[in-house]
Amino acid sequence: MTFSKLVDEYYDKCARFKLTNPKGFSSRVKPAVDGFGTIPITQIRTQMIEDWQIKLGQPRVIHGVERTPATATVNRILSEFRRILNWAVGRELLPASPFMRGGLAAIKLDHEDNRRDRRISEDEEDTLLSNASPLVRALIIFALDTGVRRGEMLEIT
Repeated sequence: MTFSKLVDEYYDKCARFKLTNPKGFSSRVKPAVDGFGTIPITQIRTQMIEDWQIKLGQPRVIHGVERTPATATVNRILSEFRRILNWAVGRELLPASPFMRGGLAAIKLDHEDNRRDRRISEDEEDTLLSNASPLVRALIIFALDTGVRRGEMLEIT
């Protein structure tokens, strides 16, 4: 059985009933299907996945702009791939997952630094305020000066 066929079976028998957003599943699985779709699942090896993990983290052109994917993006793709292969092991379609070796994780996810450290520049603030309507301008100034979240700002009476 190829990985592509395994993904279809996994979706039909398991994921379809658990997912709230099937589009999200297909977008998370697409890179794995592109990389391993034609390969029989019994021939997928740990080294192949490690090489693919490195390739996933490389910069690529998205909508005309070269970007490096976030660590979280790569981790979500790998997690979905691992989940499908573990499901195959549970269904006895695969003797063992290439993600495990001797009961230990053979492939580790990268550390995610999800801290937000982006600050708006003065030029961006000026542009934003000059293009906003008076009501939105007041809300923007309030948000920038206080640092409250959108939901907190809208709850104020």
